[in-house]
Amino acid sequence: MESSAEADYIIKLILMGDSGCGKTSILARYNNPDPGHNIPTHATIGYDFSSKLYEQDDKVIQVHVWDTTGQEKYKSLIKTYYKKAMAAILVYDITKEETFENCNNWLKQLRNSGEPGCEVMLVGNKIDLEVERAVKTEEGMKFAEEKNIQFFETSAREGLNVKEVFDALLNKVLEKIKRLEGSDSKQNVDSREEESIDAYKKSINSQLSRSIKQSRKKKGCAC
Repeated sequence: MESSAEADYIIKLILMGDSGCGKTSILARYNNPDPGHNIPTHATIGYDFSSKLYEQDDKVIQVHVWDTTGQEKYKSLIKTYYKKAMAAILVYDITKEETFENCNNWLKQLRNSGEPGCEVMLVGNKIDLEVERAVKTEEGMKFAEEKNIQFFETSAREGLNVKEVFDALLNKVLEKIKRLEGSDSKQNVDSREEESIDAYKKSINSQLSRSIKQSRKKKGCAC
């Protein structure tokens, strides 16, 4: 599996949050889960990009991950990376309360500049520094519940929960894609879900549309 042409679905995912929270380290650990592998500690300048292929439920998914900088001077640039993103990981540092407080602003920016159907995961990173913790787990859980988003705590350094974060978030996106594939007929969709599904359909990027058509072609579907 070396090319996106072999993928059934292509998903754009962005990492966001204040500088120094460990976004780049989380991505590095996701790409190389070996605990013996040293992960970078430098801050991202502008953005970084990574692509990964994996299989799930007999489907090949290609994930395009955009690691955005948290530096203030690049914030206007970051907004452009929100476009067409189907998933976002919002990271804060559990040892720095300010990074958690700023999550509300990051989320507002995503909601204002991103896609209406974007799935979000709140991640409190650096749990290996428990003795320095400044943000309680319960605070993160409460924020996530209020914003109706998922929540995890991780340690990129030790590889704790990193894979679980990506798996849980991508599963939510894939569930939505499957609903969209089966929602051509209104009788397949709960009336209470029609509005949100229609909004998400309008926000689907050309890559996802092409991916769905490719998947149907493989199945021999003429719809």
